[in-house]
Parts: sequence; C-alpha cells; structure tokens
Amino acid sequence: MTDPRYPIGRFVARGRASTAEEREVAIQILAAHPSRVRATVEGLGDERLHGRWVRLVRTLSPEDFGRPLRHPEIGDVTLDFLLEMYAWHARHHEAHLAAAAAAEV
Repeated sequence: MTDPRYPIGRFVARGRASTAEEREVAIQILAAHPSRVRATVEGLGDERLHGRWVRLVRTLSPEDFGRPLRHPEIGDVTLDFLLEMYAWHARHHEAHLAAAAAAEV
C-alpha cells in the first residue's frame, strides 16, 4: 500500500455506462460488504482498532492542540479542530450503523 488513504487505489470512473456484468459485480461487492467488515474487525480489540491514536493524543499538551497543521483536503486547521471533526465523524458512522440495525428489512 503506497498511500494509506487509498489502500485499493483511487476511485476512477469508467466514463461510460456499466455493462450488466460490471453492475452485477458491484452489487455482489455491496452485498458481501457487511460480512467482510465483520470478518475484518472480528477479534480486534479497541486497542488495535483505535487505541494507538487515542494513546498518542492523550500524551499531547494543551498547546499542541492549538498548533496549526495542514490537512491535505481541508487546508490549515488545528489538532483541536481535527479532534472535534473526527469525534463527530465517529458518531456520524455510529448513527448510520444504529439506523441500519434498527431498520426493518
């Protein structure tokens, strides 16, 4: 993996309509996604999933959180901003998962 943001490469649109076979492959990938995610994270504790990041952030000083840094997509931000945004992002995904779990199929 050369770029951790894109472990399977960047998305590249075909620039044309999908064939029936390509569409079916995409549908199969989406259908298998929930079980593949479960299998990938099964057995990983919180420490493996996000603990190193949390441990690192907890070692920073209050001044560190105010220091400017450059996010490749957002631009100039502080660690405080990123921490707040990623906390929201985590809750955002949790709400999606909770809604999916509560939905009747």
